[in-house]
Amino acid sequence: MVNEKILNCWKEHHFLKVPYLYLPKHVSGEELAKLQALKIDFDAKPVPLYKARYKSIEGKDVKEDRVQSDDASKNSVTYFKDELIWLDQHLAPTIDKSNSQKWKFAPLERLDPYEFVCFNEGGFIGEHSDGSVQVDEEPKKYGDVYRGRLLTQVIHMCERGVDYQGGILEIQNAFGFWLQVPLKDKGDVVYFPSVMPHRVTTIEKGRRVTLTTFLTGDYPNVVQDYFNNDFKKNLATND
Repeated sequence: MVNEKILNCWKEHHFLKVPYLYLPKHVSGEELAKLQALKIDFDAKPVPLYKARYKSIEGKDVKEDRVQSDDASKNSVTYFKDELIWLDQHLAPTIDKSNSQKWKFAPLERLDPYEFVCFNEGGFIGEHSDGSVQVDEEPKKYGDVYRGRLLTQVIHMCERGVDYQGGILEIQNAFGFWLQVPLKDKGDVVYFPSVMPHRVTTIEKGRRVTLTTFLTGDYPNVVQDYFNNDFKKNLATND
């Protein structure tokens, strides 16, 4: 879970009823064929979610460490990076246009690899955030600014209702409502702010495969101000 104070700070920047951009069939059949030709491990070792563990010291909850949450995720991931630069080039114009109109984040770049995320029958992922700053973690500063993941990009590699049943991507908006993202056909693409809580419901039948990555940039001014002021005060108070 993202620190609630950080999440509230982000909400000031994108207080949206619908916090995502959905582009049906945005990746062409030819491009999908190139992606499907890659060697994907459909039964790779599951990538777990982690949660903070706390202990009480003199009546205060103090973070102890991060522990694997076995009941929060059941999926597998295969990673690709430089092999998919051509896909970056295809999607860049759409990302730039949509970002300038919808989120107005600083210039974006992909630093993370692409991830083929596979959910077999019974697979799911619980509520989590892709944001770079998690509970009580020190944000990373580059020069005078803090940077991290800003947008999550998901490409649907299969057809819901044909290749699998269940497996709905749900995103929580700034008002606390869970919204179902209509990923359905091969080549559908969705973008959403990485800080927003989201989850994938259990696969009831079949196999669900998506290609996911994250776009990094400078945090908005309101978040920069929070990290420079309130966040440091909170750390000092908890020491």
